[in-house]
Amino acid sequence: MMNEELIYGEIGRRIREAREENKLTQEDLGKLVGLTRTSITNIERGKQKIPIDSLYYFAKNLNVNVFSLLPNEGFLLSNVELPGNEEELQQFTPDVLNFAKKVYANSKKGEGES
Repeated sequence: MMNEELIYGEIGRRIREAREENKLTQEDLGKLVGLTRTSITNIERGKQKIPIDSLYYFAKNLNVNVFSLLPNEGFLLSNVELPGNEEELQQFTPDVLNFAKKVYANSKKGEGES
């Protein structure tokens, strides 16, 4: 699932940035949230899923709002590529393109569930 990889990759990137801003090592953060350094490494690389309740521990120990660790819809839509010629797509407004990306992403998700 490409969206899932993007989501966990972006969460990991945001956790790493917050950890570095707090001048914590991966081992330090692991101790604070009850995980190993290896788990922190994997989370920061987007290779390990992180339960929602754990996000709150990360946010608390990194002194950030939990929502700052989550990618927004704009990030997810920016990674959706619509089929077609780039030149043709440029004629549409950003709102129309974002709507089309949502519809297209949902249709692709539905195909994977069959």
